[in-house]
Amino acid sequence: MIRFEKGSFTGPFGTTFTGPPKDLPVGVRVMQVTFRTEVPSSQIRWAILLNDDASLTEATAARGLGELAVSLPGTVLASSCPQAQAFQTRQVISGTVTADQDGRAEFDVHGGIADGVKYRPSGARTAVNVIQVLSPAPPASASSSGGCDVNLINWEQVGGLRWKTPTVTSGNVTVGGLGVDKVVESANPPLTNAGTLSWELQGPNSVTYTLLDSSDLRRRELYLLLAGATAGLAAASLIELLKVLIGTNQRSTQGQQGSIAVRQVPVGEMPRLPSVTPASARVGRGPRIGTSHRKLLAALTVGAAMGAWLARVARTLRGRPRD
Repeated sequence: MIRFEKGSFTGPFGTTFTGPPKDLPVGVRVMQVTFRTEVPSSQIRWAILLNDDASLTEATAARGLGELAVSLPGTVLASSCPQAQAFQTRQVISGTVTADQDGRAEFDVHGGIADGVKYRPSGARTAVNVIQVLSPAPPASASSSGGCDVNLINWEQVGGLRWKTPTVTSGNVTVGGLGVDKVVESANPPLTNAGTLSWELQGPNSVTYTLLDSSDLRRRELYLLLAGATAGLAAASLIELLKVLIGTNQRSTQGQQGSIAVRQVPVGEMPRLPSVTPASARVGRGPRIGTSHRKLLAALTVGAAMGAWLARVARTLRGRPRD
């Protein structure tokens, strides 16, 4: 069994975990292994070979079952199984445990996930490779008693012993429950419970899934909506401005054309000019604003108000903490 926890504390009375993580394998990895032997009540020596992604920091026996040793791989791994020979070992965890009267033995170990291999969300979609279980004993390479013989030459703690790989592997992998706005878009093997990242495994297998952050997608859609609204307001303001400029240009052209047609009029036929209000009587009256100018001013005012509101909404969304 493999599961993940946010954190852990190991004291004289055992290990306390701080709860499962959400969505991604982060924090602490716990591995619990159970196997059977043909010799009841015997002491069994075990070893786990881990690659770079699976290596643990501060590996500890979770329940204090037997002794635990952590070491580096040696120089030569000789085996009848090609998969064992090709395995890139980064860390070796070994120990001893005593089997019960039925020949059943169990041990567990936990440790932190290295910073270089921690899972981190990378956007709206995150592809996660949790574990790959290789075939422990190909039939063509296994010995008559089952499993593959392995000789760890010049390996610290585990060298000089006759090792054998297990013949049957089964178990389960549990990451945790899904957080808010998180959905598993695809999973291999398929999930039995859409709200929990957990899989039952039998034999060689691999666990992968793709995590979808729906809140990130909604946030992007809202940004696009705000950008479209802002672009629409800017286009409307630009059209109003062009209307005013075109109208002013047309009136100016008409005035210039009318000033060209001039004829002489006798003094007796001169029309009487309307009375002119003195400048003092016009004090307090501002310049009159045309209808087109009023439309432009209104459009610019509305556009500025909407722009300020959209900017506040965008700042609020960017500052909102993610679950």
